[in-house]
Amino acid sequence: MKKLCEEDLRKVVWLSDPALSPDGETAVYVRAVSDYRTGKNTPTLVAVHLATGQEKPVSRMTRRQSMPRFSPDGAFLAFRSDDRGVNRLYVPSL
Repeated sequence: MKKLCEEDLRKVVWLSDPALSPDGETAVYVRAVSDYRTGKNTPTLVAVHLATGQEKPVSRMTRRQSMPRFSPDGAFLAFRSDDRGVNRLYVPSL
């Protein structure tokens, strides 16, 4: 068995806070990858079409994104981001 080393830790991707669309076709989750040069991780939202497995980023924001929630009709996805240095709620149409 191989010992865990620093290079292995650089490859770790954290997945959390999944949200399922009301029609059950799409899931959105938070993906965080650590940057060991800066000591930071940047969580971003990723949408995955469950039938095909195709993934795409939810937004082009470069800062922390979290807490995805679908509207009851599935037309909107609300999430929190500190894209401008302050935590705000964003609700883009899908």
